Amino acid sequence: MMGPMGSPIRLLSIGHSYVVALNRSILRELAKDKSFEVTIAAPKSFRGSLRTIAMEAEPEGSLLQMQGLDAYFTQKMHIFSYDHFQLRKLFLQDFDLVHAWEEPYIFAGYQVARAAKRSETPYVFRTAQSLIKKYPYPFSYFEKNCFQWAKKWIAGGHLVRQAMIDKGWDGSKGEILTLAVDSSRFQPFDDLAKKQVQDQLGLGGPLMAYLGRLSEEKGLDLLMKVLTELKDQSWSFLFMGSGPYETKLNQWVHKEGLQGRVKIQLFSHDQIPSVLPGCDLLLCPSQSRPFWKEQFGRMVVEGFAAGVPVIASDSGEIPRVVGDAGVILPEAEPNAWKSEILKFLQQPRSFESYREKGLQRVSQYTAKTIAEQYKNFYRSVLE
Repeated sequence: MMGPMGSPIRLLSIGHSYVVALNRSILRELAKDKSFEVTIAAPKSFRGSLRTIAMEAEPEGSLLQMQGLDAYFTQKMHIFSYDHFQLRKLFLQDFDLVHAWEEPYIFAGYQVARAAKRSETPYVFRTAQSLIKKYPYPFSYFEKNCFQWAKKWIAGGHLVRQAMIDKGWDGSKGEILTLAVDSSRFQPFDDLAKKQVQDQLGLGGPLMAYLGRLSEEKGLDLLMKVLTELKDQSWSFLFMGSGPYETKLNQWVHKEGLQGRVKIQLFSHDQIPSVLPGCDLLLCPSQSRPFWKEQFGRMVVEGFAAGVPVIASDSGEIPRVVGDAGVILPEAEPNAWKSEILKFLQQPRSFESYREKGLQRVSQYTAKTIAEQYKNFYRSVLE
């Protein structure tokens, strides 16, 4: 399907996560299709939980058209907003379809929905809510209107879609479209390249790793407990990220005398593809909480693409994403984690099959694969 009079479908996708170039990989692939003309709008600068990020430039050869917008209160997700006048001006470009990569209960998501309604442009949004939550006014008002005005909605996973249906949303309008990994960036390293990464980090092998926000629900207490009990084994560990648990992790390192064996470092999104493939095992011990459970687990598919075997918890969507390509363990059983990690340390070759299975499974989650699904979804909205 093309746009009016056989012209390309003019798509506007707007979201704060697009400040990071890696997060545009799906639409970068989609824009290679000449039946689409894709404009990406994002904050010129976004102060996230880890750091402030200026909107990153697109790589050379990209066909995406970038539009930076002033944004306010970006450190407070529920009330962050786009500049009203810049947003109105953007919608004067007469798009065929608008995709809000913002949750419907936040003000920025409502802004995009309202602008689409006023311009009479078909509109869709994406949600990653894997739990049923009731929001106070005005956030309940934002969510209600976004849903009513949307032609269709996108769920980030199976649990997300079911939660929203249970909440009362029309399931016939909801389609599952997951996150993706840019397989042109995340690729496995050979032994020499892997050793070079470990030498640069000052960490010896086998090198285990965690990637993500350093917070309680991500299972860091479990990791510290298990690694303490395995101190007599030969290993090193890389925590890639930042967050409220960083101080506690540093205190644990010093208490247990693990200096030189454990490193905690925040890498930019652009650096991760050159660091993660240097690791020997990726641990993803997310812990379900009353207010949260893992919505997808992008670190898992990045591990697959990097050729790193994965051990992950059974929180939320993770078991569905991992399938048989990694080890799934009960999230709250440290003994099971200790046993499996010890098995890896003593018999690393037994995990080679997971490396191969991960490289095969990641084909379901590449930007190219997910972009094809988005093409079909966008066309179905316009039809």
